[in-house]
Amino acid sequence: MNANKVSGMQRLSPSTLVILISFCFCSCLAFNSHDYSDALTKSILFFEGQRSGKLPSNQRLTWRGDSALADGFSYH
Repeated sequence: MNANKVSGMQRLSPSTLVILISFCFCSCLAFNSHDYSDALTKSILFFEGQRSGKLPSNQRLTWRGDSALADGFSYH
């Protein structure tokens, strides 16, 4: 029987085994849980920044002001 074969399967070299284990470990770290609360907060803030017209007094984006208040006014 060939020394490189164990139960019909070829043995992995130590360097290949280290690379495989490192890849598995890194891929586990890459798939951390997502912070959906933070994503939702940022999405709502983005859409608040896209508003036009008279903005409410509780506008969270302080740099954003009222806009497009007189658009099309000359046609009516």
